[in-house]
Amino acid sequence: MITARRRDPDAGPRAAGADRTAFPVSWRRLAAECTVPAAVAWLWAVWSYRLWRISPSVPINQSDDARLITNIVKNIADQGWWTTNPDLGYPIGQQLYDFPHGGETWQLATLRVMAIFTDRPGLLMNAYYFLGIGLTAVAAFLALRHLRVSFGLALVGSVGLTWLPFRIAHHQWHLFRT
Repeated sequence: MITARRRDPDAGPRAAGADRTAFPVSWRRLAAECTVPAAVAWLWAVWSYRLWRISPSVPINQSDDARLITNIVKNIADQGWWTTNPDLGYPIGQQLYDFPHGGETWQLATLRVMAIFTDRPGLLMNAYYFLGIGLTAVAAFLALRHLRVSFGLALVGSVGLTWLPFRIAHHQWHLFRT
């Protein structure tokens, strides 16, 4: 005789002992752990770029596409958004309405929020670039910890990912991609 069994809520892939949290540690400890890869990545950046030798108001890289990025950041700081600048392009001013920057709206909005605190384009570019270094390390660290990678390996992997050749080779030329 076939009888219907009640489904045991503790059976199956989430059986007793299975971890139901997103991370292997508590949220408080995870927040503390996230400071380590960010700090290591920023210290590495200070040493790599010799930040004690440069002016924070001058962009680290001033060649190639970094000039356009500086123009865009200056437009955001001076005019409120990146599409127009009446100081350039006499007689009607610079208008970048047809220039495609559709994928960078969040990055440009972040720069706009940062521009509330300073209107110096070089400082904005450098701050955005170096904030990106720490945030990249933290994002990679969180992804690795979510995959249950140990703290040490997640730290090495996240800092290593932060310093892949793309970031080093492109500097601020592709500020919104790093």
